Amino acid sequence: MKLDIKKFFDNINHSWLLANSRLPKVVLKSILTANIMEDGMTKVNVAGTPQGGPLSPILANITLNGIEEIGTLKGKTALIRYADDILILTRDKCSFEKILPDLNKFLDIRGLSFNHNKTWIGEISDGFEFLGFEFKEFKYSAKYPQSKTRPGKNGNFLVQPSEKSIKKLKQNLRKIYKNHQKDTSFKLIEKLNPILRG
Repeated sequence: MKLDIKKFFDNINHSWLLANSRLPKVVLKSILTANIMEDGMTKVNVAGTPQGGPLSPILANITLNGIEEIGTLKGKTALIRYADDILILTRDKCSFEKILPDLNKFLDIRGLSFNHNKTWIGEISDGFEFLGFEFKEFKYSAKYPQSKTRPGKNGNFLVQPSEKSIKKLKQNLRKIYKNHQKDTSFKLIEKLNPILRG
């Protein structure tokens, strides 16, 4: 199961964050309540955290720290989180339904809720995308033979970059190449290397 939190950065509860963060309260309050300029108009920020700034990932982690423990408390469930991207691995749907009330309570206190339209529930054999990678289990076949060194019970588990990630990478490389056609090869390689390494 891949969970999506509805408008995560827009809905974080300021009162909860101020009460539960170790950051200096005066500094945090000034960051959270700073006015936002959109389309030439200034508006007062009453909820959520500023996106794109250096503090947004830190505030996201402060808000969601501890959610991983909900899965482990209820038995054979693994909850994996990277910032606001959450993946829950359970043996069956019943195991997920056991932890759902605790997850909802955890998020509700913080002013957050699940986006049910973007939340994915399915079998691992169906495959899923998470953080730009595709995860899928394949039954043994000529294309995916059984490993001699690490045999699995049912099949092979394949992890590879998703089509969307590959497409985005190619677009990015084309853009860099186009913008630096008149530069030296050294300059072009200097621009491409960090992306290719990543």
